[in-house]
Amino acid sequence: MKTVSILGCGWLGIALGKKLSERFYVKGSTTQIENFNTLEKSGITPFCLNVLPHEIKGNSASFFKETDVLFICLPPGKQEIADYPKKIKTIIKTSKAFNIPKLIFTSSTRVFLDTDLIPTYTENDVPNATGNRAKHIIAAENLILNEKGFVVRFGGLLGTDRHPVHFLSGKTQITKPNAPVNLIQQQDCVRLLTQLLSYTGKQQVFHGVANNHPTRKDFYTQAALQKKLNLPQFMKTETTTHGKIINASLTEKTLDLSFINLTP
Repeated sequence: MKTVSILGCGWLGIALGKKLSERFYVKGSTTQIENFNTLEKSGITPFCLNVLPHEIKGNSASFFKETDVLFICLPPGKQEIADYPKKIKTIIKTSKAFNIPKLIFTSSTRVFLDTDLIPTYTENDVPNATGNRAKHIIAAENLILNEKGFVVRFGGLLGTDRHPVHFLSGKTQITKPNAPVNLIQQQDCVRLLTQLLSYTGKQQVFHGVANNHPTRKDFYTQAALQKKLNLPQFMKTETTTHGKIINASLTEKTLDLSFINLTP
């Protein structure tokens, strides 16, 4: 293998490309030419591409050609969720035209339903979320799986420069204080995706979530204290717990990984 292409170089895609550039020629896409310098500094050859429901605008031929592995790191836009499966279908069609042998699609644990029973979902459980956004993500996953590609469902993303507590700090009446969190460190995301480069087994679905699942209230309160932020204020009157636990044991075993436990 010589060339890896990352369609969607956002926060995760750039980190992945930077790591892979140590071993491979890496191409990466962005929708803004202004981001070229950032990609180049990370060892990524930049391309300006815009994936639409029925076409990919930009120099897609140069981006897709001679690619050994294609990472699809394009989360659905908030305003265009209905077009998301169509965009993935267009990407698949283009990858076939260039005979790309391996597709790896980054998805979300959003495909599983939160309930009062706090169910635990494994890699082999069938997605059951019913929300509009989740249904379109599930449809996109199925398109990838039908092409023998790989799907990686990540929980919430954490990193040295990214933490959800910054969004919750100082807010009041925050719901689901006792729901378990499903989060993962950026470096574990990169390790998981890197391991998939050489994976040739039959398992197609993988989960990227840390093994420990503290409650939202405990985790984010401690994180705010540690970062010296205003404390998030959770609802005190909620009598039921609504949430889920994402299990990633099969992923760790299959890819010989051990995810970092969460600390605030």
